Amino acid sequence: MSLRPGIASLGPSLPYIINDFNLSHTEASFVGAIPPLLMGLLAFPSPWLAHRFGVDRTLLFAVVLCGLSVAARGWASNGLEIFLTTAGVGTGIAVAQALLGGVIKTAFPNNTSLVMSVYAATLSLGAAVSALTTQQFITQTGHWPLAIGVWSLVSLAAALAWAFTNTSVPEPAVCHRPSPPMPIASLRAWQIALYFTITGILFYALLAWLAPLYRELGLPASQAASTVAVFSATFMVGNQLMGWFSRSRDRRIWLFLSSLCASIGLIALAIAPMHSPFAVVTVCGVGLGGSFTLGMTIVLDNTRSAEEANKWNAFVMGIGYSFAALGPVIFGYSHDVFGSYQNALWCCAAISIIAIPVAFALAPLRFEPSA
Repeated sequence: MSLRPGIASLGPSLPYIINDFNLSHTEASFVGAIPPLLMGLLAFPSPWLAHRFGVDRTLLFAVVLCGLSVAARGWASNGLEIFLTTAGVGTGIAVAQALLGGVIKTAFPNNTSLVMSVYAATLSLGAAVSALTTQQFITQTGHWPLAIGVWSLVSLAAALAWAFTNTSVPEPAVCHRPSPPMPIASLRAWQIALYFTITGILFYALLAWLAPLYRELGLPASQAASTVAVFSATFMVGNQLMGWFSRSRDRRIWLFLSSLCASIGLIALAIAPMHSPFAVVTVCGVGLGGSFTLGMTIVLDNTRSAEEANKWNAFVMGIGYSFAALGPVIFGYSHDVFGSYQNALWCCAAISIIAIPVAFALAPLRFEPSA
């Protein structure tokens, strides 16, 4: 739950940040783009950090860094400080997310799909709660920096919980076996990375710009922020539904249905964003939520050990999140050029359609039995 408030609380705050620091929409888009970009770039060295320092200590450091950065952002006095503290948030999230898949692979080897859906759902819960209450806090106090800085308390609670957690992953003192390589030569890894990239672009674009989009279209600030909360909550529903229904290792039908649902929602959003906005946002959330959970789960389906899962996670997330940073930038730049978000919505709808044929290529690898 501590890995999303630092991002989701920015959506309702973005209009205030643009106004107070005199930022263009393109400049403001980097507030939403920095976390996924760092989550992509720093996913690659994360398995090495875990191999060198141990999973438990590396994860604890990541959560503490995230919390300190969220707190510091509440004291930011200009756009540069917003960007720098957001970089700290993205760094902490990047390291944590790259390693949690391996933790689940180790602790729940027979229930990875279910546990991954729970993991993805708690990410969404943190996003939904922070998006909704941040706007309420701003409305009541008129002070947006405190509204985004207060979420550091969730990271503090997470750090305290993790300090007493033992994942039973070997520490560096006893871990002398060679680390598995990155799956650069695996076509399947590249296919999964493409699917995850599409999901990431769409998710972070909507997470960052739904509230400003609907405020510009005329919804009150509280209702505009509620679209982000609904999107995050239904994203969580999609996590759970696909985690529950997708029981076999061949998950292609569920990957297809998730992608189709996301495409339908985004096309409807592009055609008529003000026609039943909460219903349209719900369809987008369910589809992208299912795609996100299954995208992380099929990584585990194609690996045989926690360390191998960490390497595949790092590879898939490294590529996926790096390009996911394009999502918020597309929205911000499009608004500056065309004066509205309409072209960005159609661009996202087109990107979502690409995921549909990719889903059919993602059959799990078959492993030979151990001797």
